[in-house]
Amino acid sequence: LGELTFKHISGSVEVFWVEDRGRPPSVQVTDPVCHMVLDVDDAAARLSHAERSFYFCSITCAQRFIDAPEQYATVG
Repeated sequence: LGELTFKHISGSVEVFWVEDRGRPPSVQVTDPVCHMVLDVDDAAARLSHAERSFYFCSITCAQRFIDAPEQYATVG
């Protein structure tokens, strides 16, 4: 991308675009509780409910789902 200057850094910095082709792209999912978009590989928990898989950003969100799945397990 070339030489760029940034606030709070004296001088210019050479910036490069790096594309990682070593790992296939991950599937993105949305946590049904907090609606955070995350990679399946980075999910803190996965639960099955009504023959569907749900992925969660944290154990806290998974527990909220367990406590009230009907509130979060909407079709979509």
